[in-house]
Amino acid sequence: MRQVTRAGCVASGDTTLHATPHPAPLLHGANVIDIDPAHCWYVGDDIRDIQAAHAARMKGIVARYGYLGGSDPRTWNVDLMIDSAGDLVAMLELVVPVSVPNRAASYSA
Repeated sequence: MRQVTRAGCVASGDTTLHATPHPAPLLHGANVIDIDPAHCWYVGDDIRDIQAAHAARMKGIVARYGYLGGSDPRTWNVDLMIDSAGDLVAMLELVVPVSVPNRAASYSA
């Protein structure tokens, strides 16, 4: 497994004029790292994260070990669910070529 040593982009609540569920923060990140949003995965632990992912044309992945807002993520129209960060790493290793340096993980449908 290749190790990621730095983030290509960090977006916080005040990076754009809008917070999730608006897609602006996600689209900003995709733009900074120069990846088509349709090839991105967005991992979140609240329904607004999945709404933002879909509004940005990204795959929405629920971290079932997170906040969840007291609701059932199976009702959120998610693309994938993970139970640990290790699950995400395992999925990324299946789809991201090891030879891609300093790029965020992308997904090809």
